Amino acid sequence: GQVKIDLPEEILRNQASRVLARRIREMQDRGLSENTINSRIRELSQNVMQTTAISLMEQFILQKIADDNKIEVEEADLNNEID
Repeated sequence: GQVKIDLPEEILRNQASRVLARRIREMQDRGLSENTINSRIRELSQNVMQTTAISLMEQFILQKIADDNKIEVEEADLNNEID
């Protein structure tokens, strides 16, 4: 079956704004002109909202699974993954 998750709108907007700002900085770092960046912002904004919503849903689902199964991540686990 399908699971419907209502994402808190404010969290979605804030996260999407951070992702969009990062993408704009990346384009600036690559030396794209302000006109080129501005022309891509509308398309990027729509894409970022969709991908952010999916990412947040995945995070919520994984957190629910971890909570239901009493799975905890230890600092040593994180350090091993980083290494």
